[in-house]
Amino acid sequence: MTVSVFQSQLSLKTKLSMIVAIAVMLVVTALGFYFDGFIRNGSLENAHNRIVHGYQRLAYKIKNIEDGLKSGIDFIQSDERMIASIELVNNYQDKNNYDSFLLDEEKKFIVNQLLERVKFSFNNNVSIYDKNDELVAYVSRKGSNYELNYVSYEKSEIVLFNKSELEQEYSVDDDLESSGIVFQHIHLYRPEQIRGTSFITYHHVDEMITITSHRMIIDEG
Repeated sequence: MTVSVFQSQLSLKTKLSMIVAIAVMLVVTALGFYFDGFIRNGSLENAHNRIVHGYQRLAYKIKNIEDGLKSGIDFIQSDERMIASIELVNNYQDKNNYDSFLLDEEKKFIVNQLLERVKFSFNNNVSIYDKNDELVAYVSRKGSNYELNYVSYEKSEIVLFNKSELEQEYSVDDDLESSGIVFQHIHLYRPEQIRGTSFITYHHVDEMITITSHRMIIDEG
């Protein structure tokens, strides 16, 4: 009897232990599934929020870039001194009989104005063309500095002058072919699209997206 009772008690304890162990396993498994789902959902939600936040910041930065680009060229329409210089170039520039002193001084003024505006708009480059769609001047970023350029003529041939913003005097660029400069503007858009307003475009260049602002200013009078 004593042995039997002991065996029965042992069997009962074993069953209870198994039940408790199974219950613990089930609880642990359930908690595992719960926390796994919770963590997974939390991670997905966190990742989703980070992606949304990233796109929002990207959209905000792009909007600021667009606004800066527009401000960088819209000033020309209201800057009387700039308009006067452009008009002087438009009306008196003759490649065959070029007044280098008068027109080059005006172009230097134009370049200086473009430099201030390209810095203000945090842009990499800005170009201005005359009424014949021929390049007058442009400013481009070179590392942490900017390079100033303007087009002159000698014996009807293009002469490109450039200098760093830190330099005092301009020098002639003798290597025009490898400069990659577009001396004759190519119209990719209809004139009515860019006349009187800023027209923003995106271009895929060398695995990079380039945001460009176009503006055509015409004196209707």
